[in-house]
Amino acid sequence: MYFNEDLVLDVRLNELNQYIDKFVIVESGFTHSGEKKDFNFDISRFDKFKSKIIYLKIEEEPKDLIYNVKDDKKIEENTNI
Repeated sequence: MYFNEDLVLDVRLNELNQYIDKFVIVESGFTHSGEKKDFNFDISRFDKFKSKIIYLKIEEEPKDLIYNVKDDKKIEENTNI
């Protein structure tokens, strides 16, 4: 999963490059709390690994999510209760 940790990703790519055939980077358009967010990953920052990177963007929120939050309205909207 990718959020915006370019420094950590750069270290991982460089350290693992000789052992890995493909790097799969997954980024969601939603935060863990379900709020919409912008995509941050920019493959041009990692040109050296471009041929090994598979980038998956999750653009739709999964259906039937159950939120565990204090906002009762959000819970009611997203469950079958």
